Amino acid sequence: MGKKSVEVSVIVPVHNEASILEKSVKEIEKFVRKLTDDYELIIAEDGSTDGSYEIALKLAQSNPRIKVFHKNVRVGKGTAIKEASMVASGNVVAFIDVDLSPDPAFLPVIIRKAREVNGVAVGSRLAKGAIIRGAKRALLSLVYNTLVRILFRDGISDHQCGLKAWVKEVNRRIVPKTRKSWFFWDTELIVRSKVEGFNVVEVPIRWTRKAKFGARRSRVKIWKDSAWMLAGVVWLFFRLLKEGKLRI
Repeated sequence: MGKKSVEVSVIVPVHNEASILEKSVKEIEKFVRKLTDDYELIIAEDGSTDGSYEIALKLAQSNPRIKVFHKNVRVGKGTAIKEASMVASGNVVAFIDVDLSPDPAFLPVIIRKAREVNGVAVGSRLAKGAIIRGAKRALLSLVYNTLVRILFRDGISDHQCGLKAWVKEVNRRIVPKTRKSWFFWDTELIVRSKVEGFNVVEVPIRWTRKAKFGARRSRVKIWKDSAWMLAGVVWLFFRLLKEGKLRI
């Protein structure tokens, strides 16, 4: 017998977030409850060393709707989300960054949109009305997103925002095919979904540079991570060509 489905699974990727984890999870859950009572919240704990895992376990023990997917060693944000999504039982699966830079009030909006289009809904910081980050990162982000949009013709202006949702069929057919981790995983999910015929739509959201429960330094190493992401674009382009999913 298969596992019982719930309406929504929300994944929260976590690595060394002990100072904000409990407050963030409670804030996320508050907005999920505005959408449905039939949900699960999966803390994808990725090899933390600061006590985040213990906090996650405590939250799960106090709330049966909270589950913990734990990795003993760090595997990267993308892999953590992918593997957590593979055990998710939601008819819609979503994830949101634990620092709540994407306004969690938009989580129900994103989930509804994914269900409406029967595909993937992508939160966007670069759509009209969104808050753009500092100039250096904004320029790199613009170059990266423009390159992806031109190569893969997916129509998306922001591939990296930490708020996305997708329906169960995407979770079943597309997520297992993703290979990359860290910050490129989002792009691979979007592009693979698009080239395999799923609707992918962009939803403008509110985004703030400062974490909701206290500022913290970004873990993005701008030049190093940008180089890896550009390498990922090249890899994905030739991978999809080889799979017959793209034509030049």
